[in-house]
Amino acid sequence: MSELTKLIYAFVGIMIVGFGIVYFSKETEQDKVGQALLMSGNMLNTYARESCTQAGEAKAGTHLYMPSESQSDGNSYVSLTWNYTDNGDHVLTCRYERDKGITEMTLDGAPVGNVSVDRGADAPSRAAGAANGKHDAGH
Repeated sequence: MSELTKLIYAFVGIMIVGFGIVYFSKETEQDKVGQALLMSGNMLNTYARESCTQAGEAKAGTHLYMPSESQSDGNSYVSLTWNYTDNGDHVLTCRYERDKGITEMTLDGAPVGNVSVDRGADAPSRAAGAANGKHDAGH
């Protein structure tokens, strides 16, 4: 047998082994559920950050960058906190809940009252529970 024939057989053998590995390593239902939960948690964080930033900027009267702190259970709520100005003089907190939108917002420890965010055609306005693009607190 020539060297070329041996190389062809080796290549074909490696390809068969590779296809076998890919075929037998299909995603299980558990893998799919785990990935869906990760994507869902990521979407919740994105919606919370965008909605709370817009509402917070309207209430605080200044541009807010990334939150200083973030807390979440990864499934139902996200709480964001901004410490802003040069000295961190002001603290804005916002709680965003799945299917409810912004449920609580405080500025320097005092509740800011009813919070409404118009996201228009943005993705958060199409989130479950976000009727007509408005995320209202105090239903």
